[in-house]
Amino acid sequence: YSNFYYSAPLSSDALSSGDDYDSNTYLSKRIYHYLYPPNVPREVQLLRKENIAVPACYLLVGLLQGLSGPFTNVYPLDLNASEAQQTTISSLKSLPSTFKLAFGFLSDNVPLAGYRRKSYMLLGWAIASLSMIILLTFS
Repeated sequence: YSNFYYSAPLSSDALSSGDDYDSNTYLSKRIYHYLYPPNVPREVQLLRKENIAVPACYLLVGLLQGLSGPFTNVYPLDLNASEAQQTTISSLKSLPSTFKLAFGFLSDNVPLAGYRRKSYMLLGWAIASLSMIILLTFS
């Protein structure tokens, strides 16, 4: 068992030693240290602006999949789609998630514009946005 991610209540000595707290911030020092613990490396603090892209991407994907679920299940029924067509729609919807591992290896080994993940996330969101615009325009 490791206490790496556990942040014990900070004493006044711990609050004043070796941190990057700026007194001009709108957060109190205790809240700042709760959000950005000084004993955890900056690279794994997900709420920092340089690291926020990964949790934001997962949040948006979760919201889009959660909100689109009822529409992709009900809309084909309104179009009188057969069960085979509904199964095809369901399979096509889950197809990108089968390539997660391959895309993970690709992004780790072939950086785009000097970034290993952020550029791939931006490219993926751009393709998804363009696809949605095309669907909206031509359907």
